[in-house]
Amino acid sequence: MKKLGAFFVIAAALLSGGCSLEANAVPKDVKSDIQKEFGIDIYVPEFSEYPVVYAEVFYPPAEIKNGKKDLELTYASEIGELEKEEKKSPDSSDSKLFYGPYSGEPKFRLTYSSYMLDLDEDESRVVDGVNVQYNKLEDKFLLVSFNSEGGSYNFEFLLSSDFSEEDALDVIEDVLKHTEEK
Repeated sequence: MKKLGAFFVIAAALLSGGCSLEANAVPKDVKSDIQKEFGIDIYVPEFSEYPVVYAEVFYPPAEIKNGKKDLELTYASEIGELEKEEKKSPDSSDSKLFYGPYSGEPKFRLTYSSYMLDLDEDESRVVDGVNVQYNKLEDKFLLVSFNSEGGSYNFEFLLSSDFSEEDALDVIEDVLKHTEEK
């Protein structure tokens, strides 16, 4: 009887540890809606240690009809409570909220844009074999951008004692593995 009880405790521990990514994953319907919004299969990264707490698409002002749009994702240390959505001012650009916002200590923001960026060669660096724009500011912020098929990725990392430049590079390398540079 004790062996059976121990088995269930071990099984529960293994299952709960193995489900951490799914617990922090972007809901499938949200990912599907994002894909439909952009009309292409874009990579929406998920990390077990940094759940998405916010996802919103921003459009240019109505008088600018260029088809460009930006998906903004915020990743945090954990998912907290759902926050109240702030009212937008009438003169702000149009946007569509897909997920959140949830409270949580922000670690980084990812913006996927439906257009290519002009990368500054003076601030470039090779990461995982890909040329990226790389700019570290005051040891507090790291900005990384690169173009991929169909658009571009722009990261804004908040560096701290519990989120290092090495952690940021791990995130970048993961995204680079799932995207193709143009």
